[in-house]
Amino acid sequence: FFLNPKTEKEAQRVYWEMADTNEGVPYVEIIKSFKQKLHDAPTPFLDSDNKEVWPDEKSSLKNRKIVPLTDNSPLITVFGPKIDKGPIPEQTQIFGERVCARTISTYPQQTLGNTGQRDGDPVCDRYGFYLFTNRSIVVVADGCNWGERPRRAAERARNSVMGYLKEKNSKIKTVSDAELYLLRSFNEAHNRICEKLNPDEEIGSTTLLAGIALEIEGENGAPNEWAFVCTSVGDCKAFLIRESSRCIVDITMNNRVETKNATDCGGRLGPVMPDGGPDLRNLVTFCCRVLPGDMIMVMSDGVHDNLDPQLLGITPSELSIKDYTTWEE
Repeated sequence: FFLNPKTEKEAQRVYWEMADTNEGVPYVEIIKSFKQKLHDAPTPFLDSDNKEVWPDEKSSLKNRKIVPLTDNSPLITVFGPKIDKGPIPEQTQIFGERVCARTISTYPQQTLGNTGQRDGDPVCDRYGFYLFTNRSIVVVADGCNWGERPRRAAERARNSVMGYLKEKNSKIKTVSDAELYLLRSFNEAHNRICEKLNPDEEIGSTTLLAGIALEIEGENGAPNEWAFVCTSVGDCKAFLIRESSRCIVDITMNNRVETKNATDCGGRLGPVMPDGGPDLRNLVTFCCRVLPGDMIMVMSDGVHDNLDPQLLGITPSELSIKDYTTWEE
């Protein structure tokens, strides 16, 4: 997310190094290093004094100027999944230490009919990533329910958001601009989902999260900084791993508070309301500062539900969260 080559030649060199599939090991080393740092820390992770809970900094960053793009041609383009059905999942897409992406289904394989498929096929999650010289765009869409309708909705949402933000890249000059064009891209995605290519086509719906990592100009002679701005509707999430402190921060904190039950994603794009509009109950934008070496993880609920202590039956006291006995408190 924090690549900023000085010249076009340098950018091309880094691109080819990243695109070499044999160079995937460095990303794995990041994870191993993070795990080792946790192991070697003098204070157990759960006992550490982590005050950083929700680093939403929209108010302090909204008027900050963005460093202009040096080139609107992506150095890296990642779209997936490459495989969305069958017993063999797609291989992880890794580009050096910059990006890693994968979808996987944990649904059981069908045993009747020798179909070679899993329950829930095709996988309805879609992701996309662009890396520019000093900016990146990431999108995750999770089609709601099973089948071709949600798969198609998620794919259209991803494609339209990625295309729209790439087209408007040069117009993003402040952090507020980034928020504005993210919201507009969601409108584009909804309209694209609702288009019928034939009269009998059935329209699906999808949750969506899109984010932009931006280089922002330093103030009063200070060095340039970085910010991650994202918009979400539904239950996809973005997390930040601080390289310096090993803290894991939920960037999209509270984006699921509007959910009515475990099956309610909280909001989605597509003609799901009585008037044919989207469900925007939890449409929210988020913004936080990020540093070189930090890692941003964007995922659907299929991943983070398996990391949620409440869903795993773990109590607050077991996580050293004092003064609370239940998650409702």
